[in-house]
Amino acid sequence: MSSTTKKKYALYLRISREHGENEDTLKNHREVLTEFAKREGMEYDIYEEIVSGMKQDISEREEFHKIFTNAENYAGIIVLKLDRLARHETVAMQFKDLCIDYELPIITPTKTYDLKNQSDAMLYSLEAIFSATEGKSIAYRNKLNKIIRARRGEWISSKPAFGYRRNKETKKLEIYEPEAEIVRYIFKLHSQGYGSFKIRDILNEEGYKPQRSDYWNLPSIKRIIKNEVYKGTVVFLDRKRVKRKDKYTHETVEEIKFENAHPAIITVDEWNRANQDRINRAYSANQVREKPAVKSGVTILKDILYCGNCGRKLSIRKDNKSSVGYTIKRCEYLIDKGDKCPNRGMKLEILEKEVLKRLKEKREKLSDAIQQFEINGNEEVKKELEQRVKQIEKKLTEIKSQEKNLIDIAVSGIFTREELKEKKEEIENNKHYYEGKVKQYRGEIESIDMKDTINKYQEVINLIDRISELKKPEEINQTLKRFIKKVSYLRIMPEEVLKLSSQNDIRKGYPYKCHIEFDD
Repeated sequence: MSSTTKKKYALYLRISREHGENEDTLKNHREVLTEFAKREGMEYDIYEEIVSGMKQDISEREEFHKIFTNAENYAGIIVLKLDRLARHETVAMQFKDLCIDYELPIITPTKTYDLKNQSDAMLYSLEAIFSATEGKSIAYRNKLNKIIRARRGEWISSKPAFGYRRNKETKKLEIYEPEAEIVRYIFKLHSQGYGSFKIRDILNEEGYKPQRSDYWNLPSIKRIIKNEVYKGTVVFLDRKRVKRKDKYTHETVEEIKFENAHPAIITVDEWNRANQDRINRAYSANQVREKPAVKSGVTILKDILYCGNCGRKLSIRKDNKSSVGYTIKRCEYLIDKGDKCPNRGMKLEILEKEVLKRLKEKREKLSDAIQQFEINGNEEVKKELEQRVKQIEKKLTEIKSQEKNLIDIAVSGIFTREELKEKKEEIENNKHYYEGKVKQYRGEIESIDMKDTINKYQEVINLIDRISELKKPEEINQTLKRFIKKVSYLRIMPEEVLKLSSQNDIRKGYPYKCHIEFDD
C-alpha cells in the first residue's frame, strides 16, 4: 500500500463490555492492527475507547471525535472490521459522511474502502446494515443470557457490590467480612435516626474506608441503603435507550428480581425498615425543602444561589418550626481530602435584601454608563467591552485551573464517577459559556453598535424596575433569571465563633460575602 502526501493514519480501536469484551480483547485487536500497519509501512496514531457500538449519540465517541479534529494530519482510518466503527446503522452512516467530507478512506486488514468510489460506498452501506442487524441479535442474546444467569443467582454486573466478592467458579457473591461490617454499621446508624450526611461524616471521622477511595461520599451511602443486594436479592434491569429533551438516556422497561440469590448481609426485615424510613424521611424533607409546591413556595433566589467556596448549588429550606422562615442550608459537599465545605448558612431574608440593594446599585451604574455612551460615543463602549473581555479571560484562567484540579480529585477518589462527570460537564459548560462571551464581545468591539449596547442596558434597567412592582416571589425569581447567571454566597466562620451558641450575637451577626454574576 503506497503512502499518500499525508504522513500518518489514525488507528482506531473499540471494544464493548456489553458483548463480553475486555482489556485482553483490546490488546489482541491492537496487536493485529499495529502489525498490519507496520507491514504496510504506515505510521499511525492510536485512538482507543470502550463504548457500545449500538450507541446512537455520536458525541459519546470521544476518541472518534479527536480523529476528525485532527483530520488534516491523516491519510486514512485503520480499523479491524467495519463493525468496530459502529453497530448502529444511523451512526455508521454519519461516520461514512464524515469520512467522505474529510476524504479519509477506511482501511481494514482485508480491504480498503474508498468512499468516493460508488462501489465501495455501496459495499460499506450494506455491511453497515448487516452489522446493525447482527448487533441487535447479539444484544438480544446477551439479555436472555443475563436473565438466565441472574435466575441461577450469578452476579452479572462488572463489579461486585461493596461488602461482597464474586466467586470465580460459582460466579455468585460471597460476603467479604471486613466490608460487610461497615455495611451493617451504616444500616445500624440509619436505624438510630442518622441521615446520609451524618453517616458519611461519622464513617470518615472514625476512619472507615470505602472500596476505591479514601473518603465516603453522600451518593455511596445512599446507594448502599437502597441496594437490594444486601438482603440477598439480584435485580436485573431491562433498559431501553430513549431520547428525552434532546439527550439520550436509559429508561427501565422491566425490573426482574431473584431473591435468595446469595448470602444476605442485612436481613429482609431490617432492609425493608431502613428503606421505609428513608422514604418517610424524604417525604418529610420535601415538605420543607425549597420546591415549587404550595406548602413551601418558591424563593426569589431559587436555582441561582451557589456556594462561594466550592461552587456547588446551595439548598434553601423553610423552617416551619419557628418564625425564621427560609434559611440557606450550610454547604454539605466534600472538598479536598474529604473535608466538608466550611460555608455556613444563615437566614435567607438577609441575603435577599442585599441582592435587591445591589440591583439598585447596578441600575445606577447602567444608567450612568448609558449617559457616558451618549456623551463620549463609541470609545466609551469600546472601553467597557474591553474591560469585560479582561474580566472574562481572568475567569477562564480560573476555570482552566479547576480542570487541572479535577484530575487530582479523580486520582484521590473523593468523588464518584457520576459526580466527576457532573463536575466535568459543569466546568465544560462554563468554559464554553465564557469563551462564547469573549467571542461575542470581541466581535462587538470590531463592529461597535452603540445603539444595541444602550438597548441591552436599558432592558436590564427595565427588568430591575419591574422587580419593585412584583409581589410574588416566583415572579421575581423568573425575572432575576433573565439577567443574573448566579449569586455566590460565602460565610466561613473561624473555630472560636463556631463554638459559640447559634443564638450568640457574635455568631448570628458574623459577616458574609456576596457576589452577583450578571448575564450581560
